[in-house]
Amino acid sequence: MLKIGVCFVSLFCCAGSSFALSKERVEVSTLCKAIEFAKKNNAQINLEKEKLAESKARKNAAVASFILPDVTLSYSLKSDKSSDSIVDYSSDLNGTAGVQAQMNLFSGFSDVTQIASTDKLDQAAQHDFQNKENEELLKVIESYYNLIAAREVYSINVKSLEISKKLLEQAQLRFKAGELTKPELSFARYRLAEQEAILKSSEAELITEEESFFYLTGGAYAAEKLEKAQPNFAIPASQDEFVSLALSTNPYVRSSQKSMKAAKLGKNIALADFAPSVQLTLASRTKTEVEKKQQQILDPNHPGDYLSTVSLTATLPIMSKGRSLYKMMSSNIAESKARIGVKDSNDQVERMAISTWNIYHSSILEVKAREQAVAAARDRFEGSQQGYKAGAITTSDMLDAERDLSRQEVSYTKAYSKMLSSLYRLKYVVGDLSQLNFSNVQ
Repeated sequence: MLKIGVCFVSLFCCAGSSFALSKERVEVSTLCKAIEFAKKNNAQINLEKEKLAESKARKNAAVASFILPDVTLSYSLKSDKSSDSIVDYSSDLNGTAGVQAQMNLFSGFSDVTQIASTDKLDQAAQHDFQNKENEELLKVIESYYNLIAAREVYSINVKSLEISKKLLEQAQLRFKAGELTKPELSFARYRLAEQEAILKSSEAELITEEESFFYLTGGAYAAEKLEKAQPNFAIPASQDEFVSLALSTNPYVRSSQKSMKAAKLGKNIALADFAPSVQLTLASRTKTEVEKKQQQILDPNHPGDYLSTVSLTATLPIMSKGRSLYKMMSSNIAESKARIGVKDSNDQVERMAISTWNIYHSSILEVKAREQAVAAARDRFEGSQQGYKAGAITTSDMLDAERDLSRQEVSYTKAYSKMLSSLYRLKYVVGDLSQLNFSNVQ
């Protein structure tokens, strides 16, 4: 039975609630809520958010450097000395205060190119964040299904232990009746001890999955009942289509491409250092006492207390201690590394896409095989029940068939969990796991 329930996961999902600020025990019962909680509280995701904010700050700084003038406030003390004769001599210490605004009108496209370069690096940082967020969310999804499987396996193993105890009781009765030998009784005890070890192992695995889920989500507890869900998205018809889609949408590939463009712009920045630059400077300051006296002599009708200047300066760098040359060499190396990075990311994503595609389809075949095994084991168990009622088989044979059914159910549960995880991994390879809609599977 399939019950459809659409749940769009976004940054604004579950509006009005703040998991991060809650000090109470938070339980999640759906994958939608687990993903949303992890997006707010997962330590690695929050660390990447800080890196992304740092990248945006560098971009804003580059823009501000281009459009905003440099404004300087100054205050200075100056000693003005004058004398009218060898005997008559005076010394005054005067203070002046001023403000200066300077703006680059043209600097060989260096600032414009710098803005474009930081913009590409910011886009690359966004793709890096998306890639890291996808990695962490995939871990949450896999942990969610591993936890469901661990709980189901533990429940089945508890049931199997009870069956093993009943088998031992039957063996003891048959041994007393002379129907079984002592080695056969010992074997029944061995199977009980084996099942107890299996149960302890599954209990340890369950505890591990509980702790892993708590850590990956950033502090959420899994509810007693977790809903199974699978993503609703179209899977390409062929492996080639899937690989092509991955190479065009995977954030790791897109990040390396943006870094490549930024490296090319970095090379242009180095070239721009050789271009001329033009600066406009506006300055105003208070006059010293000597300057005021000189102004009174030159223009007594307009004495004035301030001295303002406007200047336009053009500079052409010829040699800056080799800095520009080394900058060009460094940018060439950075461009070469970025080109290698693009090829490497394409190769990695292509291999990952092929591997994920094959794993998903093989997991489907395994689930089908396990379904058939469970069906066969169930038929055997039902047949043993009828045989027991007819007196054709013993209680031990019937319990043994039931124990085999439990083992097949464990194998099926693990295979199904693996299949769902591989389905989400397909989405991880080609797109964004932070934006999903789900179908709840009962």
